[in-house]
Amino acid sequence: MKKMKTVIEPQSLDQEIPSADGAHPGSAIETAAVKLAKGGSISLGGAGVGRGIHTLGQIVIARLLGPEAFGLYAVGWTILRILSNVAQCGLSNGVIRYASMFKDSDQSKLKGVLLQSLGLTALASITVGGALFLSAPWLASTIFQKPELELVLRAFSIGIPLMALLVVAAAGTRASQRMQYSVYAHDLAQPCANLLLVVLFYLLGWRLLGAVAAEVLSIGLGLALALYYLGKLFPSFVSKAIKPSFITKELLSFSLPLLFVGFFGNLVMWTDILMIGYFRPAADAGIYRAAAQISVLFVLILWAFNTIFTPMIAELYYKRDLKMAHQLFKISTKWVTCLSLPPFLVIAFAPHELMGVLFGKDYITGALALVVLSSAQLFNAATGPVGSVLVMAGHQNVWLVNTVVAALVNIALNVIFIPHMGILGAAIATAASVVLLFLLGLIEAWVLLKMSPYDRRYWKVAVATLATVGSLLLFRQLQPSHLVVLVGASLLSLGTFVSTLVLMGLDLEEKAILRKACLMLGLSKRIGN
Repeated sequence: MKKMKTVIEPQSLDQEIPSADGAHPGSAIETAAVKLAKGGSISLGGAGVGRGIHTLGQIVIARLLGPEAFGLYAVGWTILRILSNVAQCGLSNGVIRYASMFKDSDQSKLKGVLLQSLGLTALASITVGGALFLSAPWLASTIFQKPELELVLRAFSIGIPLMALLVVAAAGTRASQRMQYSVYAHDLAQPCANLLLVVLFYLLGWRLLGAVAAEVLSIGLGLALALYYLGKLFPSFVSKAIKPSFITKELLSFSLPLLFVGFFGNLVMWTDILMIGYFRPAADAGIYRAAAQISVLFVLILWAFNTIFTPMIAELYYKRDLKMAHQLFKISTKWVTCLSLPPFLVIAFAPHELMGVLFGKDYITGALALVVLSSAQLFNAATGPVGSVLVMAGHQNVWLVNTVVAALVNIALNVIFIPHMGILGAAIATAASVVLLFLLGLIEAWVLLKMSPYDRRYWKVAVATLATVGSLLLFRQLQPSHLVVLVGASLLSLGTFVSTLVLMGLDLEEKAILRKACLMLGLSKRIGN
């Protein structure tokens, strides 16, 4: 069998560059934009609700436990996220790529990809979880110098196999390009169950360990649901009549570099929490964790569109429709940027009010760190799915180098800044490394693929941003109370930004979405071209 070529040659893309206006022959781009919008809205809606519930759970835990105990929880939770990501061995991306290729053409290979992805993840994650369980006393006493952290780490170690398998199984469902099933299992069921269990265990008197147990049990519930949906979407996965055909070499050669991408990418995002846990009191880790919870809102928006963009871009590269891939890169980046700007302006406008109202007065000292972290994540959102573009084009090793460089920079800056500047130093270190990572991605997407997510349509975004900043500055002159500041600023930011964009005129892809929405609602009025 002839080996598939995965790296897109830059000279082939040069012939496919679309115009700055984003035109694509026929209605294909409009159809793809509608699919992107539908999948992104489902993911964003579900993930938004799920993230809201997750954040509510974190607020409840933070208020019930206080900064010190919440800091211990935050350190353990961060280690869970980093190690479970490592234990996936990059297979959450591998299963999307190859399941997207074979779902309509080869059911045997599809079944083999799904079984191998889950089986290898289970083996690796059990090993990693066992290592954390055994090393917990040493990590707690020697590294973090917090002996009370030992039980927390051992309890979270049980969740590592469950979390790794949940992420890979949910990724497998997204290969169908039907986003709702991943949303149900990963974004809704897990945080809902976690919140309910946190409250239940607290009423039973289980404080810190109860919060950890709630997280682990809720992950197990999400995994069971994801496996059920995987069988529902891909009957060949559970069919005894279909024998699996394994593509071990291709799957692992693509996925294993992404293991290190995931590991170092998580270091970029979570080193700050671990470093604060090492250098500072547990209370500082709790305050910083509270601020970081808000800043990842922008990552959520980007992730929601990535869930549908990644399988679409994988399929387009497989078919070598490079013009369409470039256009979807532009459209998704513009939409993520527009969705991220209004909440960022609220955060920049009222960080003290936001921290005080949500988490309580003990957490207000994290306001400046919140602004710094949010600025970096806005930059991340404004670069769009640049990492997915490079990876799905076969340049996963390039993205790996980027994440290694950014992680090393992050660690070095945290070591330098945290002892002298505390949580603000951690925020600056993380912000610098995040900006570096995605700036490198933008440069490489242009050099290697001749792709850029930007064109002249962004002048509308700039005008809407300026109009929103002006309206917020005028609102500030009223000197309202903290709660009124948050509610009023949120409504004003969203209303001004959206209305300004609409007044300046919608682009073709937005008009296509409105036409589709009108048809679905049974409206006869046609949106003008």
